[in-house]
Amino acid sequence: MRLLDDLKWRYATKKFSSKKVSNEDIETIVEAINLSASSLGMQTYRVFVIEDQALKKRLGEGSFNTQIGESSHLLVFAAFGSISQEMIILHFSLMKENSLSRN
Repeated sequence: MRLLDDLKWRYATKKFSSKKVSNEDIETIVEAINLSASSLGMQTYRVFVIEDQALKKRLGEGSFNTQIGESSHLLVFAAFGSISQEMIILHFSLMKENSLSRN
């Protein structure tokens, strides 16, 4: 199966090039993340796309990976510490609203 072969390939980036990832590619990546399967059918995290060079550099200094300051974009996944009943109700209300607007 080609997918498994693709997933087995690993490469750790040692240095980023000066090439900037297009906004279209970033939007595709974020959409794929939003469509990914998760428990409860809801993504219990938020994804922040960071382009600000100074902020990326500061975040890199506080992490194990200082080269992120040189990246085109930085995707930060922020997981919820807990999920409240209100969050679940809001999530399913938004899903229902989106479903009705498509019909």
